[in-house]
Amino acid sequence: MRLENDRVRLRLFEARDIPDRVRWINDPAIHEFLDKHLPISEDKTRRWFDRVVLDDSQAHFVIEEVATGQAVGLCALASSSTDARWQRAELSIYLGEVAAQGKGLAKAALQLLLDYAFSHLHLHRVYLHTAVENDRAHGLFESLGFVREGRLREETWRNGKWCDRYIYSILSNEFVGGTDVP
Repeated sequence: MRLENDRVRLRLFEARDIPDRVRWINDPAIHEFLDKHLPISEDKTRRWFDRVVLDDSQAHFVIEEVATGQAVGLCALASSSTDARWQRAELSIYLGEVAAQGKGLAKAALQLLLDYAFSHLHLHRVYLHTAVENDRAHGLFESLGFVREGRLREETWRNGKWCDRYIYSILSNEFVGGTDVP
């Protein structure tokens, strides 16, 4: 499966993408706001891949810049059995190539992913969590119509301390181009 606009292409994560994922997550410039147990290894990532590739409740995509064909990041939609019942999924995204940041690629990728979520998967709600300190991400999500629902106090352990996170969501009828499915 491939999703594409004039800026980015989303393609399903493949085994050949494991080295990029490991490099990106282990990069201090990238993992500042990621909630991952670091460092990660290629072996651990292969085990993760073997699990998620068979899990139809998750869709993990590589973000490629159309102009260069270079893989620049990852995004995903994941739902638990409860989420699926209630037509919702959790979204995650990061650009792993620092040079790709600030060019509008994350926004272009999110527009594709949200269109896929609402138009093809017929989800009602997409939600995400982000570090309260990640002002750049807050601006991005809010520019797409996400609503900050609240603050989760000491919700995750990151960089040796308990950290708060915000929860954001967007409903299908709030997304430009989205449709509401009862």
